[in-house]
Amino acid sequence: MYSGTVKPDKKALVLTRFKEEFRYSSAGFFINYVIAYVLTFISIYPLIGMRVVVLCPLLVIAAGWFWGMRGGMIAGFLGFPFNAMLGHWFGEAQLDSVFWSGLMLGMPASIMLGAWVGHLCDMGEKLKREHQERLQAQEELQKSRENLKDQVREKEMLLQEIHHRVKNNMQIICSLLNLQSRRIKSEYLSASFQDCQNRIRSMAFIHEMLYRSRDLAKIEFAEYVQTLSNYLSRIYHTENNGIAIQVNINGIYLGIEQAIPCGLIVNELVSNALKHAFPDGRKGEIGIRFTTSGGKSMLAVHDNGIGLPQGIDFRESDSLGMELISVLVQQLEGSIELNVGEGTKFSIVFPN
Repeated sequence: MYSGTVKPDKKALVLTRFKEEFRYSSAGFFINYVIAYVLTFISIYPLIGMRVVVLCPLLVIAAGWFWGMRGGMIAGFLGFPFNAMLGHWFGEAQLDSVFWSGLMLGMPASIMLGAWVGHLCDMGEKLKREHQERLQAQEELQKSRENLKDQVREKEMLLQEIHHRVKNNMQIICSLLNLQSRRIKSEYLSASFQDCQNRIRSMAFIHEMLYRSRDLAKIEFAEYVQTLSNYLSRIYHTENNGIAIQVNINGIYLGIEQAIPCGLIVNELVSNALKHAFPDGRKGEIGIRFTTSGGKSMLAVHDNGIGLPQGIDFRESDSLGMELISVLVQQLEGSIELNVGEGTKFSIVFPN
């Protein structure tokens, strides 16, 4: 993964700018170069004569370097005639057939030299343009990634704030229900208020965990069930009654779409077991287990209490809690089974 700030090649930028300036002022450069070449020719010609023609490759190389293949080929084609013209202008007497034969042989070599140098220059320019385009693309990509990261962080903070406010609102509702339940004399109504508080608390715990979690999409279900179990233990004073709640869940993470119905199911089944499975101070144990296999998940809640009476169909019960469990199982697109033996065991199976 690409990370960090892109640092452009300063040498490449300077060289590219230098060449672009010469390309834009090619006419002025050509005139200045011709003048410099003529002055060099004039100064060297009296010493070495027409052998000054060795300066011709310099003109060809310079043209190819600054103007590319086309400029190099043109300079290669005109280089030797230009030297011959200067020589004739200075009264060179050896412009005979031998000279012109050498000229005809040297011109192709001069053209090839200009083409080769120009081609290398063009390739260098192309590579430098591609390099600059790549640097620019990397800079734009880095900026886009930074913008996306900022947007993701902003949405995560917004989502955390939403979960925090939902949790606070649910706690306010629970507090209002608790205040109202203190004014109720009927034990049945007081218990109903307590059941409502437990259901709201079970959902509030999920939003609290999502608010504290790094992953705003999932929660660790074992931690959640343990928190819910501890809360129910405090409400129903299981430590004083000798009732233990065992949680057997390892490495299970659920999204909010499955965590809320599963949490409500656990709340209903554990609450029912605490209220009805251990009468007259009987001691016992409640177990909560969650497993996954073959694309299916199974949530099981069992106790070793007195169990349900024979012949009772929990699906036909007029209990709000059992009716709520049936609705939640349908929401999970799963099925529920009841096993009655040494206690009671509910098993809910649903797709992952």
